[in-house]
Amino acid sequence: MLTISAEHIKPSQRRLVTHTRAIAPQAEQLVRGRFGALPSIHLGLFGDVDRWAETTAQAELSLVPETANSIQYQHQQDVWKSRRKRAGITILAPAGVAILINLRKLRTPRDINETLVHELTHGYQLGSTQAREQHTAYLRHCWNVAVLPRREFKKYERLVSRHETEARNAEALASQLPT
Repeated sequence: MLTISAEHIKPSQRRLVTHTRAIAPQAEQLVRGRFGALPSIHLGLFGDVDRWAETTAQAELSLVPETANSIQYQHQQDVWKSRRKRAGITILAPAGVAILINLRKLRTPRDINETLVHELTHGYQLGSTQAREQHTAYLRHCWNVAVLPRREFKKYERLVSRHETEARNAEALASQLPT
């Protein structure tokens, strides 16, 4: 199931929101056809980069609530610093995944298509129970809550790298979407 919300949208971004709402089900079908079942997905479109960064940091930190305040603050700062560079992010959500799109980084329908297919691919990758558990364990390690054995940590980082390559390659599917 795919749900879509839009927040802090500027008049110049309305056409991108309209385009995203129109093509999102098709993009979901393309990714599902290539990779398989997708979890429940909430697609959040943000016109304000600061609100996008705040929501991203809060959503990620909610996955590991026992994270120390100093590490939470550092993570918020890291997200804040990268907010103008990132077009989107896929985050685990209580029921499925959340894809948060930074419209300030995207200019054209083609940008939307490629970003949406890329992030939906990450949604597929994080969709299984095992993937959710691995990702949460990785975050717990990164935020000094629980230690992963070094071998497991490196193994997961290699998996993340392969997932990123797979998502970049999947962007070719975006050419099948209307612009």
